[in-house]
Amino acid sequence: MLLPLLLTSLASASEGTGRATLVWLQAEPPSEDLRQKAEKLIGSSAVHASWGDIAFPAAAFGKDDEARFAALDRAGTDARAKWDAFDAEREIAAGLGTAVSAVDVIRDEADRKLLASALLLQGAAALRIVPESDFATAEPVAGYRVFVGSSALVRPFVDALAIEPDGVWTRDDVLDGSAFTRLGAERDATKAAGKAKLEVAAMPAGVGLVVDGRPLDAGATSAEIGPGKHYVHALVGGRISGRRVLDAVAGATVSFEPTVSRGELDAASARVLEGNKEIPEDVATAATAVGTRNGALTPTFLVTLDDKGKVQVLPYAGGAAFQKRAAVTVLLSGSVGGAVVNSSAFVGSEGTAKSAWGVGGNLGAEVGIYNLALYGGSSLVLTPGDAMRFAVSETENTESNAYFQPYGGVGLYLPRPDAKKVLVLLGAHYAWMSPGAQGVGGRVAIGLPSGDGTWFRIELDGLSAVQMPEFDAEGTPTSYAAVRLGFGRKL
Repeated sequence: MLLPLLLTSLASASEGTGRATLVWLQAEPPSEDLRQKAEKLIGSSAVHASWGDIAFPAAAFGKDDEARFAALDRAGTDARAKWDAFDAEREIAAGLGTAVSAVDVIRDEADRKLLASALLLQGAAALRIVPESDFATAEPVAGYRVFVGSSALVRPFVDALAIEPDGVWTRDDVLDGSAFTRLGAERDATKAAGKAKLEVAAMPAGVGLVVDGRPLDAGATSAEIGPGKHYVHALVGGRISGRRVLDAVAGATVSFEPTVSRGELDAASARVLEGNKEIPEDVATAATAVGTRNGALTPTFLVTLDDKGKVQVLPYAGGAAFQKRAAVTVLLSGSVGGAVVNSSAFVGSEGTAKSAWGVGGNLGAEVGIYNLALYGGSSLVLTPGDAMRFAVSETENTESNAYFQPYGGVGLYLPRPDAKKVLVLLGAHYAWMSPGAQGVGGRVAIGLPSGDGTWFRIELDGLSAVQMPEFDAEGTPTSYAAVRLGFGRKL
């Protein structure tokens, strides 16, 4: 349980976390070294966004999309159920049209086949509204008609052929013999008309494009597509972004480019180097979008590199301001866990070293000065099955299985305390362990950020002590080791 939690937290820290947002106005994502330099300048850890993150508006596939495809499936089922009803073709075509027009993304083959199936049924229904000989001119079917070259074709058929140019269909897919024949003729007509061209503008590194549910080759700058509607989107880190429905005409060119173009990115970078926040509107909108988390705009900074490769940061929005980190950090901690005590001072041990298992806790305080830590506090260990004797002269001998351990020492923080990063303390201290042992100890504490200046801590604690004069087993070693879980809170 603890190891996956630790690894997850370390991974999050390496990706960059924090309340601030740094928007990089560079074509390439920043290296880890540049990220660290920028965070040092603002005095805070941050989430980093590069061109790939702001190039397109985020549009992840969600519950609304699932509902649209479910409605598309139901519309197809309803169409088949009503097909033989009297005068139902207008209702069928309209119902399918509503479901089809709501779809604006195709992820894969399953989405594509479902949409194509609905378009085929819609086209077949549209052909029944008026005699086929009147289809080219009749007003009632104007919305279902498109001209490819000089030919009036059934728009839903053309759109189905656009996304599935090699689709293999049967008469059952269109439920009508004459419509099936018409579909074959329109396939020939669209092929004869020729292809359209999709031109792809310069894209950020790592951004992929998907056309009608088919990934475009990486680095491709153009693609041939058939006349009709096409569904294009970008994949940014595996997430759908920048959805577009493009209507292609044979012989013509349609383009797909980022909402934030390379030119706008460069223009924004030049403004930042001038210390000017008046950046292009698309960049401003995107920066605000990526800077907004949980409904609120975080402190958002614009970052670029000057002609010497030096990081330049400009506070932009959300109350962004450079923060000077305090030199002194005060942290309170508390933890509980298990321990083992090894000593020859246990009652009944007869001078032979014995190990006893126990439970206990710790309360402490740490004062950090940059990476240096001064710490102190007290631990308590209980060994229910074993006890030591308070053998001080002039006092009646008593026994106790509760051992207090006041301590104080110095340590090193790795890295310097930051509420949004993993915090490691390596320390050495001097301690007195009741009833009568003194010695040196060490501590390793790993803190995992848990929000609002709090760390979930894993503490490893140890002590190597010697029994003091006038106590049992005088001069013999007593050692102690503990593993505890708890929390640390920055004041």
